[in-house]
Amino acid sequence: MVHFFEVPDLLLGLFIVTSSIVVAVAGVCIIRCRVNYSILKEDHEVAGFLYSMVGVIYAVLLAFITIVVWEQYRDAQNYVQQEAVRVSNLLRDAQVFPDLVRKKLREKLLAYGRAVVSDEWNTMAKRQPSPLASKAYEDIWETIYEIQPETERERAFYRESITRLNELSGIRRSRLLSSQSRIPSLLWVLMAGGAAISIAYTYMFGMKNRWVHVLTAGSLAGLIGFVLFLILALSSPFSGSLLISPDPLESVLQLWEHTV
Repeated sequence: MVHFFEVPDLLLGLFIVTSSIVVAVAGVCIIRCRVNYSILKEDHEVAGFLYSMVGVIYAVLLAFITIVVWEQYRDAQNYVQQEAVRVSNLLRDAQVFPDLVRKKLREKLLAYGRAVVSDEWNTMAKRQPSPLASKAYEDIWETIYEIQPETERERAFYRESITRLNELSGIRRSRLLSSQSRIPSLLWVLMAGGAAISIAYTYMFGMKNRWVHVLTAGSLAGLIGFVLFLILALSSPFSGSLLISPDPLESVLQLWEHTV
């Protein structure tokens, strides 16, 4: 589904909703031209019963998938916030070390933050990690390896820094994995098929007023199209209009870049 986001997502959403409505309205018009509403009306009870079953099953499917992608989207937001907190903690822990070590560690941490914000956010939109950010992260470890704590106080902060750097590694990995997650193709087939069946069932109702029939089918199709687009947008948390912002990390960078 990555290729969909080569088109601006608002235009994509408009296309999905509009095409759903057009298909539904066209179907109603074709059926009403070929079959008299009185014939359709004779099967209202059966059609209504079947439609209620199909509608419930499809609504449960859409609700389940929407909740799953929303939780994944919210988790991705949490990873960004947690990563910013870990970087800030590491910058603060570095203050206890001698000046040369402190400045070097501070420089590497800030370089990592800048690489994530300026480069990795763009590569995550393509579901890829940033080699620049990966290199900056490894540079932090290289700096940590070089530290030789001398006092008990420095040793305590050194151990804490290693713990937090390991936590940063896990959070970074989770963030990257969340940018690469996608909805299986089978689920997209089920959602598209369910949408087609749900809309097609509206053709079976014999409404005397053709425009009411058109409005009913069109509004249902538009609503389903919007939900499908919402699921598509939420499934890519680092691209499109629902893009998760790197603001938490940027705030940390702005704070510590002006701190001596």
